Amino acid sequence: MTNDSQQQPDEFEKSLGNQATGADVSRVDRNMSLGDQSTTGDALSSLSDLGSDPGKPIDSDLPLIDLSTRYEIEEELGQGGMGAVLLATDRQLKRKVAIKRILGSMAQSKTALQRFITEAQSIASLNHSNIVQVYEFGRDAEGPLLVLEYVDGGSLLDKLKNGKLEVEEAVDITCQLCDGLSVTHNHGIVHRDIKPANILLTEDGVPKLTDFGLARQDTADHGQTQAGAVLGTIDFMPPEQRRDATAADARSDLWSLAATTYQMITGSSPKVIRLDQLPGNLATVIGKMLDDNPDERYATAEEFSCDLRKAIDKKQIAQESTNDPPPVDDTTKEKAPSDTSATSQFADQASQQSVGIVREFWDFLRHNKKWWLLPILIVLLLVTGLVLLGGTTAAPFIYTLF
Repeated sequence: MTNDSQQQPDEFEKSLGNQATGADVSRVDRNMSLGDQSTTGDALSSLSDLGSDPGKPIDSDLPLIDLSTRYEIEEELGQGGMGAVLLATDRQLKRKVAIKRILGSMAQSKTALQRFITEAQSIASLNHSNIVQVYEFGRDAEGPLLVLEYVDGGSLLDKLKNGKLEVEEAVDITCQLCDGLSVTHNHGIVHRDIKPANILLTEDGVPKLTDFGLARQDTADHGQTQAGAVLGTIDFMPPEQRRDATAADARSDLWSLAATTYQMITGSSPKVIRLDQLPGNLATVIGKMLDDNPDERYATAEEFSCDLRKAIDKKQIAQESTNDPPPVDDTTKEKAPSDTSATSQFADQASQQSVGIVREFWDFLRHNKKWWLLPILIVLLLVTGLVLLGGTTAAPFIYTLF
């Protein structure tokens, strides 16, 4: 199955400025969360909203932070058209942090600043192990800045440069991100730019969603997103978001996550999706999540995650792949007794009886002192002797007597 829905008409390409990007990356060392070259956002596509009062910085309402008093800057992790990400050490807490900031003329863009504020507020409202945490937000002399959790394992994009992942690992990463997205969506936040470059990994392989710069809060979008605006990353952007970013909802994020899963498993870009490259059960689940119609997709991250785990449950797959009834254990079949076993079977049955005929008669004599009946007992014994001479076929009779 081939999905060519991501091939765009000429009008769409022109709307991007002939594939120009709002944040043209001049250098990204580790593919950090910088709004890389494949991200399109109206916050970065125009400088027409620069502050008109040169004497009053537009970020003047943000708290002033003196980085030098607390943080020791170690190196630059990456730089893009919007700004840079720096690695630093928090002297007080003795931990590494990532400092993200807006630089240059973009620091005076009201829309860019609002995107930055949105990112800070969105992350701050979420507390989950699969979402990068924000420690501090404010400004210094160079402009707005965010102090974020430093994730030391690089991005998922870095990892995929070494080739596709094992199916189990890809599904595990996806399900962990589903956990994070579940919290995100429950808080009314839609990320709108999920892709490998915006997923960081710890050294232990724990994925963390980052870069909420294009996020939209259902409760208030602050007028940031105009109807018909195109936001996100083309190859990972669901159809409804390509038409109108305001139409994006939780199912749109999950479409982008499914496209990311597709790339993890196949090693190929989701620009053209061929479901036949996926294992059978996974093709069904991921194919449903990548449906062009949002109503045909999984409605929640929990549903998507649950079916993904079922799809790789090897025991369930093996059980579903065969309709053969379980083998019958021949040893449990009841067999008719043979002539040679008749004696032993009767012996078992007779052993459960309290007394035989002869024993009962002897007890009667002893307790009642009727010794005149002794000749009868002797006759019974003689009969028994004769029966013994008759062979094993007389065994049931013998056991009955005794």
